[in-house]
Order: sequence, then structure tokens, then C-alpha cells
Amino acid sequence: MKSLNIHGFSGVPNKYFLKINYYSFTGRPKFQQDNQKLMPEEQAFAILVKIMYDYQLRNLFLDNFKDLHVKFYQLDRLIEDLLPDLFSHFDHIGIEVHMFASQWFLTLFTHKFPLTTVFHIIDVFLSEGMGVLFNVSIALLKASKKELLGQDFEGILKYFRVTLPKRYRTEEAALELIQLAMSTKINSKKLKRYEKDFYAIKEMEEREDPMSRMEERDRVLDFDKEVKSLKLQLMEFKEENNHLESETCKVKEMYREVTEKAEADLQKYKRNETIISEYKQICSQQSERLEKLQQERRDDLLHLKSKLQPCTKCANYISEDGKLVESIRDVVAGGEVQENDQLKKAQTTIKDLEMELAATKLELVESQCKSQDLEHRINNCDPSRNRTDSWMMKKISSFTAAKKE
Repeated sequence: MKSLNIHGFSGVPNKYFLKINYYSFTGRPKFQQDNQKLMPEEQAFAILVKIMYDYQLRNLFLDNFKDLHVKFYQLDRLIEDLLPDLFSHFDHIGIEVHMFASQWFLTLFTHKFPLTTVFHIIDVFLSEGMGVLFNVSIALLKASKKELLGQDFEGILKYFRVTLPKRYRTEEAALELIQLAMSTKINSKKLKRYEKDFYAIKEMEEREDPMSRMEERDRVLDFDKEVKSLKLQLMEFKEENNHLESETCKVKEMYREVTEKAEADLQKYKRNETIISEYKQICSQQSERLEKLQQERRDDLLHLKSKLQPCTKCANYISEDGKLVESIRDVVAGGEVQENDQLKKAQTTIKDLEMELAATKLELVESQCKSQDLEHRINNCDPSRNRTDSWMMKKISSFTAAKKE
């Protein structure tokens, strides 16, 4: 913001700007759009001549825009004094006063702002003089300070070009702007001091050795290149930081999913432990019951054998281990054994034992099926359950041995 150069105005005839200012002032484009009846062109031209000469607006276009440079320097110092945070932001991103204030001063804000606002500004300008331009400029910056602080270089230029004029399309907004401008106190002595400072700086620049000036310009260019390089590096670092933040979010999400899955697996593992414990208890009960039934069967067969010992023929149908050698029913059919009360009682007892044995075998088969299902489910569980598998294999082996008996 310390630069005093105006890009794009050197060598342009003053009458060109006079024409632009005149047509902007008379509101020609707006007249065709809004179909509003404005003052006659003769009166508008007379007022324009008055403004150009008596109010010294013409001086802004003369002598290679020297007076306009002074106005830019004064506005720059006012921003530094009244809006220091905004001044620092402009200086940091490379925004200079001439980038937005040249159209304000040269056209009395008629270039972009609605005529409703322009009329109020010109009224105050005709009443108070050239100093009003600083009041209105500072008021515009004050009103837009929050938005400007949040914009980058391109965003600020677009804001001045498009957004800012649209804010003052209504009569209420225009009046608020004028009230804010008139409430902003700008000391005329301070403006005079700024003007003296400007000419002192220009005189020092003219006294400087051209070689020194070129070296200084080269240093400035080198600094500009370095700043651009640092800005590019900063953008790369920001992109890398955003990438790392994205990766961090993904890792956190993966960690959360893995943690939830681990918790679910732990709950499933605990449920499987409960199921295995219940199956152990069931198998233990079935094993005890099977052993009990086998013992009862052996006791009944021994009791039967002891009862049949007095009968030589009947005793031959019972082996040493208590098993039947031949069906008693077939013996009776062959007429080889005479029925008596004791034989009928023994036959009934044997049938009951056979039925009980069949029921026991059926329960054994069911237990084996459950054991096989349990073994399959255990195999699908944590491999750390090998000791449970060996225990189940022992139980299954005991069932198999009992079946053979």
C-alpha cells in the first residue's frame, strides 16, 4: 500500500476521463434502464464544469495524475490510522489503495454505485467539498471491514467491483452510508501533513541516485519473487496439511470400526464361552446318566442270571458277560422250553430291559449328534479352544466305548 503508482492511466488524454465522468455524472445508462427523468444535459454539464474547476476535481487528471497520487497517499495513511487491522490485512496480501479508490475519486463514485447513493454523495460533496471523498471512502471500508478481513487478494477486488455497490441499492442503505461518512471525523490539518509527507518522499526519490533506485527496485522485485515463492510453498503446505488431516480422519474411522468389531467379537466370544459351558454341563449330565443306566443294566442282567441259575436250560441262554445268546421267543416257538410262571416273569423283565436299552441307545445317538454340532461350533471359535476340543474328544470317545459295551 506504500506504492504511489497508478497503473493504466499514463498517456491517456484528460478529455477522455472528462467524457467518462460527464456521462457517469448525468446518469445516461441508468436513464435508459430505469426510465427515470433526470436533469437536462445542459444543467448537468454546467454542474460538471463547476465541479471540475471550482471543486478542483479537474486537478486529479492533470500533471500525470499527481494530485490523484496525493489523494491515494492521504487515504492510505487514513486507513492506517483509523483502520489499522484492515490496513495490515491489505498490506499483507498486496492490496493497494489505487486498486479500488481510483474509480471512486475520478468519477465521484458514479462508476459502479447506484444513482440513489451517488446523488446523496454528490449532494454532500457540493456542500462540503473534496474532503467528503475521504469520509465516504473510510465509511465504505468501515461498513465492509468484516467481509474484507475474510477475503484474499482476488476476493477483495471482486468485492469492491461487484458486492460493495450492490449493498447500497436502497435509499435506507444510502442514508446509513452518508450518516456514517459524516460521523467520521477527519482532521484537515492531518491531511495537510500527509500531503507534505508525500511531497517530501517524492523529493527524496528524485534526489536518489538512479543506480541506487534501480538497485532498490531490483531488491523489491527479488523480494516479490521470494514472497510469491513462499506463498506457493505455503499453499503446498496447506494442501499437504489438508491431505494429512483427511488421512487422519480415515485412520480414526478405521480405528473406530476395528474397535467396534473387536468389542462385538469379544461379546460373541463371551456368548460362545457360555454356550460351551452349558454344553459341557449337558454332556457331563448325559455321561453320568449313561454310566448309571449301563450299571443298572449290568446289575439287572446279573440279577436275572442269578435267578435263572437253577434252570440249566435257561442258564445256557445267558452268556458270562450277561448278554442273551438266543431269543427266548424263538425257543418257545420251537417247543424246546416249557412256559411257567418264572419264565414269563423273566421274559417280561428281559423285554423291559431291551426297551430301556433301546431308549438308552437313542439318547446316546442324540448326545452324539449334539456333541458333533458342538464340536463344529467350537472349531469355528477362537483357536485357543484346543483344550476344550480335546475334552470333547474324550467325552465322545467315552460315548463310543459305552456304545460298544
